Amino acid sequence: EIGSGLVGSEMCIRDRKDKGRDDVTIVEKDCTDLSAIASYTEDMLIGNPEISAFLCLNDNTALTCYGTCAQMNKADCIVIGFDGSPAGNQSIADGQMTGTMVYSPVDLAKTSLDAGIKLAKGETVDKEAQVEMWMINSDNIKDYDLESWD
Repeated sequence: EIGSGLVGSEMCIRDRKDKGRDDVTIVEKDCTDLSAIASYTEDMLIGNPEISAFLCLNDNTALTCYGTCAQMNKADCIVIGFDGSPAGNQSIADGQMTGTMVYSPVDLAKTSLDAGIKLAKGETVDKEAQVEMWMINSDNIKDYDLESWD
């Protein structure tokens, strides 16, 4: 089971079904108070002890989530954040967080600007746009600067 506090985790559920992954169950808990991630994680682990992974809102919440998992003797849980923050990258290098998903803010800005220009010209644009994302993990962490937002 995967614990998810992500807004938009409906997309994860849809993608799982689209790929025929019946072996994965998404357990959700709304994370409305980001200062309470530790208690959210604890509640999810107590209520669902078979959870083996967490997909977190960002690297800060993933760091807290991992710390709670470790305190509850579940340090082997997969914990993935979003951001590629220096603290998240250091955690990956230290063998704690499993990974962090990152994207180029420049690519995001270019995609948004292109859509804005098309709309200003009266052209239609797709409701959703995609930018390339990649994962930083133990296999490639050595390629990233642990001191900066690379």
